[in-house]
Amino acid sequence: MKIIAFLMLVTCLQVSATGNSQTITLSEKNASLPKVFESIEKQTNYVFFFDADQLSKSKKVSLYLYNATIEDVLKACFKDQPLEYAIVGSTIVIKKKAVVEQVTEVTPPPPLTITGHVLDDQGQPLSGASVMVKNKNTGTSTDAAGKFSVEAQPGDVLVISYVGFEAKEVTVGSRTTIDITLNPDQKGGEEIVVVAYGKVKKGDLTGSVSQVKGADLNSFPTTNVLQAMSGRAAGVRVMQNTGLPGAPVSVRIRGANSILGGNEPLYIIDGFPSTPNYLQNADIESMEILKDASSTSMYGSRGSNGVVLITTRSGRKNQPTKVSVDMGYSVQSITKKMELLNPFQYASLYNEQAKNDNIAPYFTQQQLDSFSTIQGTDWQDLMLRNAPIYTGNVSVSGGNEKTSFFLSGGIFSQQGIIPNSDYNRYSFRVNMSHDLSKVFTVGYTTAYTRSDRSHQGSNPGNRGSDMFGAMLFAPPTVGPYDANGRYVRMNIVYPFISNAIVNPIALKNEVYNGTKSDDIVANLNIKAKLSKDLEFRVSGN
Repeated sequence: MKIIAFLMLVTCLQVSATGNSQTITLSEKNASLPKVFESIEKQTNYVFFFDADQLSKSKKVSLYLYNATIEDVLKACFKDQPLEYAIVGSTIVIKKKAVVEQVTEVTPPPPLTITGHVLDDQGQPLSGASVMVKNKNTGTSTDAAGKFSVEAQPGDVLVISYVGFEAKEVTVGSRTTIDITLNPDQKGGEEIVVVAYGKVKKGDLTGSVSQVKGADLNSFPTTNVLQAMSGRAAGVRVMQNTGLPGAPVSVRIRGANSILGGNEPLYIIDGFPSTPNYLQNADIESMEILKDASSTSMYGSRGSNGVVLITTRSGRKNQPTKVSVDMGYSVQSITKKMELLNPFQYASLYNEQAKNDNIAPYFTQQQLDSFSTIQGTDWQDLMLRNAPIYTGNVSVSGGNEKTSFFLSGGIFSQQGIIPNSDYNRYSFRVNMSHDLSKVFTVGYTTAYTRSDRSHQGSNPGNRGSDMFGAMLFAPPTVGPYDANGRYVRMNIVYPFISNAIVNPIALKNEVYNGTKSDDIVANLNIKAKLSKDLEFRVSGN
């Protein structure tokens, strides 16, 4: 009985060994694949599964193999064949080889340099005319002689525009020289412009006034509505004093007028002197910038730096209720990181300093060798981030024969490129107007704004202890935390580090400055239309 059990065990082991080490010997010349498969099935436990129609397109093979594995045999069979295989257990599945589409990269033709002149209808050159490539962020303006030069691809469209003239589009073909004649804008003179003492037609305007429409102000997200004026009005310079989210801006109209005094213009919002910081771009109908003495004379000395008239949106009488939703998303990031020393360069530099000071080196040769193989701590990556901006606005407007209304609510959220520096603004506005009679009209405006601003201190101390100084001076040879998970104190890591240099991660996580503010502005006015061209108005806020 024991002998029988032993023989059965030996037999099982032999079968197992045979199944795990199957080898194949083939000698085939110009044989079809089905014939080769038949030979393989006779020598192994494998079974082939295939479509006969697909196999009919295969090539004949010549194989001379001795004690080869199944993988080697299959690779030889399917070399340069329109088929591929997959081994699933003891079954070999044959299928058509997937066709990989060849993607041919089309190289665009080199751009053409287009030159030309922009002239008016009298043949006179137009200086400062805008020449833009449509749907691309490229363009130029004409010089004093009306000449321009711009790069464009064949088939691009040039958009030529100038204030007071109708814009014209010209398709770039094979020409490299294009002369354009612009016609006067006959409709421009009928456009209404708000000035200090009321409204006039643009064609009748004699003072220096620039107008920016609400649609242009709302074309891209800005922290402050005044930023949207940048580049849209001649003689107006808009400057952001810091890069903090929600930071105020400074506006200069025709330069600074005072060395010691203020240079900010006077802001008039819906007839009342106010600050525009609480406004949303989507709530503005138009913005007029009064620049010369004749335009600002009504405001006396307050208008010596110019006047910015802001008109907010309102409803229209006899118009159905209209709901508008405007959403936006964008991302901010640094343009380029500072190029700093790596650990090996950093250690070598301070060893060189020690040598010049006739003292022992700060770093051993073993440390230098280890620093040459690591990237070290990139403090800029630890401190900076891509920061999104979210904007959202919902408005409802409409009116009947006597009443018009406009309601809006919006949110603006801007994160800074440094964590924990954010700006969030929540706004709500109501503009209403009602005709008490054919003569008297009452108007009411309310605006509420909640601002929540948090930011990191940009200069809490001297060199190396402000946010960016600490980031740039921190050594790349150490990390932000020690073995116990506590912040590394930079001034005790190495003897050559100044006591003023602090751990930038500690500044980022532990130093916080925040402000919250609520602003409410309410205006009430009563107008009496005494005649077609004379209106009397009493208002208060």
